[in-house]
Amino acid sequence: MSYDLYLKARTGTINENDVLNYFRNRPHYTVEQRQASYENKDTGVYFMFEMHDGEPNTPEAAYPVAFNLNFFRPSYFISEAEPEVTAFVRQFDCVAFDPQTHGMGEGEYQNDKLVSGWNHGNEFAYRAVLDKPENRANLLTLPADRLIKFWQWNYDARMLQERQTRDTFVPHIFLMKIDGQVATMSVWPDAISSILPEVDYLLIRRQEFAPRRLLRKVEDEIFLPWKEALPILERHGSPHPGDAISLKYVKQPKDVADFVSSLTPRKQQVVIVPASEVLDRELVEKATRGR
Repeated sequence: MSYDLYLKARTGTINENDVLNYFRNRPHYTVEQRQASYENKDTGVYFMFEMHDGEPNTPEAAYPVAFNLNFFRPSYFISEAEPEVTAFVRQFDCVAFDPQTHGMGEGEYQNDKLVSGWNHGNEFAYRAVLDKPENRANLLTLPADRLIKFWQWNYDARMLQERQTRDTFVPHIFLMKIDGQVATMSVWPDAISSILPEVDYLLIRRQEFAPRRLLRKVEDEIFLPWKEALPILERHGSPHPGDAISLKYVKQPKDVADFVSSLTPRKQQVVIVPASEVLDRELVEKATRGR
């Protein structure tokens, strides 16, 4: 199940080479044959544009470019896709054909209708997929507001990193299952100067502060709950937009070093999960209510 939007030039024609070269010059796109596939490895969002011939005598046959975004995905997918579609429409001065219910119909492209149409179809897809009992097992979910925060942080992280000095680290957020529960996690290696987003766990990779065994350091990893790290983060950090904490120091303060050195590894089962597999909890609960 997917959302399909068809585009053509308002006047004249769209040159196929111009379209494919346009995507070759934009980040996150891979162009193969007549398709431009978008995949942002930082956020997990993916979708596709392709040159479209269309079946003869169908309304979409006159529209040479098709946009495709799958349903049954986290709701932030459309937040990343919409600006890309809007930028393309502006670049090539396009009009649209949108056959989806609650879509924009035929005529002027409307970005708000793209968003509302996809959201409507996505909610329908949740109901259709989860109508089958076998599809309700082992679902991974988080509340929508937490998924949006995960997406927004990762979407902006590279740009934020570029604005820092080389000594300040900006980690991405990962989604994982830890002891059977879905959680968010960021890496804080050796407690270095960082801008840390609020997450469920910090993964502290210890090299400098690794424990000694048989007269040598043995590197390890600690999954530290955010709430246990928060007192020392607040002591040395300052608030940063996005519910993050900015820690700026050249060398780790002694109490930070002592704190990290004192941590004891815990036996926990941890699996990193693809972002696209963690669904909106509210949509899942709405789709399965009463079933």
